[in-house]
Amino acid sequence: MGVIVIANLRDCTVLYMDGTFKSCPRPYTQFLTIYGLFHGRCLSLVMALMTERTIAAYRQIFKHARTKVRRLTGHRLRPRRIVMDFKVGLITATETEFRGATISGCYFHFCQSLRRRTQHVGLAAACREDRSLKKFLRLIMAISGTGQAQFLELVRLQPAPDRPLPSPA
Repeated sequence: MGVIVIANLRDCTVLYMDGTFKSCPRPYTQFLTIYGLFHGRCLSLVMALMTERTIAAYRQIFKHARTKVRRLTGHRLRPRRIVMDFKVGLITATETEFRGATISGCYFHFCQSLRRRTQHVGLAAACREDRSLKKFLRLIMAISGTGQAQFLELVRLQPAPDRPLPSPA
């Protein structure tokens, strides 16, 4: 990693992480990229070819990046927010190595996961035929982008005379 890339990484308060398996050359199993939000632009800052997708492997990459930032800039890598897909090992390693950062799932990967799960449990055909089920799944996808107050307002607006409204906390 170059000094400019390290300085950019240090200054990013929001990081995005994504791994791909399909376009990864053998013998590697994953190509992990860490992007940073830098002056309103998303920059690719760390790229790693991985031979395994374990918590230890992810932690090693994060430790290496943190060490480089510290050594070359004299500052710590302290992102406030990290957005990623829903890989348990990646989430666990991120929680361990970046304590204090808010970790959130990526909306695209959430929707993709929901679609895959729908297919896995045999609901794909039902979703194509049943408009109310399709609408329900779309509402689930939309909920992830709302805050608690907005969610309660959405629930309030849905017609459901047989169930009481939740009380705001």
